[in-house]
Amino acid sequence: MESYEVNGDTILVIYVPRAKREQKPVYINNDLFGGCYRRDWEGDYHCSKAEIKGMFRDAADETEDMKIVEQFDISAIDTESLKGFRNHHKSYRPEHVFNNLPDEEYLERIGAAGYGEDGKLHPTTAGLLMFGEEYHIVREFPEYFLDYREMLDPTIRWTDRLQSSSGDWSGNVFDFFFRVNSKIAKGIKKPFKLEGITRVDDTPVHKAVREALVNCLVNTELFLTLRSSD
Repeated sequence: MESYEVNGDTILVIYVPRAKREQKPVYINNDLFGGCYRRDWEGDYHCSKAEIKGMFRDAADETEDMKIVEQFDISAIDTESLKGFRNHHKSYRPEHVFNNLPDEEYLERIGAAGYGEDGKLHPTTAGLLMFGEEYHIVREFPEYFLDYREMLDPTIRWTDRLQSSSGDWSGNVFDFFFRVNSKIAKGIKKPFKLEGITRVDDTPVHKAVREALVNCLVNTELFLTLRSSD
């Protein structure tokens, strides 16, 4: 605590450190559901029961994304999605030691799969969300639903839409990200710029859009719903 004298008045400044993940939820009056608050940019607000339960999950020693989903075997992973991810990884890090691994070992190394109590390899929740088929994902996350909409004309409901439950694509997070990012990127202007003899099409706006889309996906409470719309 610090004190300052301003125009004859004493001002006390109290620093309240942010609670660590394993210390949450923090509440008052010995009332977990009635005395738990969170601060946003406008002030404090009362936490819902769902938010409080989410804090308990986040406080666990084993993070939720590394949980092994033993009801599925490794066949729940969509092979085309995994192939696409590995191709992106290889183009970005061509010398990485993981590039030569077989798929099952690769999944284990990146945290998308792990061995269960039965000694067999199963997807983790992160692996299921990233690379699984939608009909498998909703068995673990019943409220899972990815929905992107372009609403450019106020006279019609939407001008373009992509949803995870359509059944004509995998419906997982990995494929959703690249499909939506491609749709958004088409509408972003690309001024002419060269680096050496190579044209640069990746502008700061493109990077900002990708960052916003990634944040939207990874910071959502998956046990409630997972939605992204525009």
